[in-house]
Amino acid sequence: MFTTQDAWDRGYAEGRRYRPLTDPERSLLADVLPAAEGRALDVGCGTGELAAHLASAGCTVDAADWSETALTEARTRHGDTARWLRLDIEEDDAASLNGDGYDLITLRFVAPFLSSRDRTLDALGRRLRAGGALVLITPLAANTPPERRGTALEGAELDHLQNRWTAAERHDVDGLVFLVLHGPRQNEAAPHVAAQRTPSKAHNGEPDSRRQHHFHPVRRLPPDQPGRVSSRPRSARPPLPHAAVGVGAILHCEQGLLLGRHRRGTLELPGGTVEAGESFEAAVVRELGEETG
Repeated sequence: MFTTQDAWDRGYAEGRRYRPLTDPERSLLADVLPAAEGRALDVGCGTGELAAHLASAGCTVDAADWSETALTEARTRHGDTARWLRLDIEEDDAASLNGDGYDLITLRFVAPFLSSRDRTLDALGRRLRAGGALVLITPLAANTPPERRGTALEGAELDHLQNRWTAAERHDVDGLVFLVLHGPRQNEAAPHVAAQRTPSKAHNGEPDSRRQHHFHPVRRLPPDQPGRVSSRPRSARPPLPHAAVGVGAILHCEQGLLLGRHRRGTLELPGGTVEAGESFEAAVVRELGEETG
């Protein structure tokens, strides 16, 4: 058995993630580069091709990835052109990121692998400076072979992402979608209200696994306090009914049953939450691809 971390490291070690920037990508990026001395964050930087390009264009770059193998390769290829950070953007404490925010945030070939895409992009949107842009570069499922569609986004998923931002520009080049997003709509629509997750009451001394949402009037958080909420400690109690819809994959072969180890130490089936407009079949295939590579 191997962890998701092992899978990412193995993939980078085999060179599967090295994808040099294409000329159309360079041309489109030129339109969104910040002014002199701008700051950029490259999420899921891999072996550093995009981060190095942003640095060569004059940006001060933070480049984050979960795989130490990828970051080692990035440092070898590109030296200190960026500040290379080992960081799981969805789960880890983001205190190492620039507290003053960024003029440009990029995610190249990363969005399909985010387990909580809306929440993660909203959190990144709160790190944008005024006038800043979030750029998402991803394959489109319709242009991707069936066996690799878990690494691409469906058209409905892209439409959903665009609708969550106040302004969006989309360009389709070389089978890729280049999406430029400005202003998370969640922040603009209700700056005085924030969702806060609170644990439900404990039963027999153990925390309940239910997730409840309460809305409280609050002030908008400053950029250096994105209000991130991590996963709660796991409980030995069986899960209780709630409104979320999820899927799990049971894969059994002569080697046994495929299980993953959660960062909290529990063993579990690969799976996750069904996203808006997604079928159960598509959700389980996507989650399996995201969690096992």
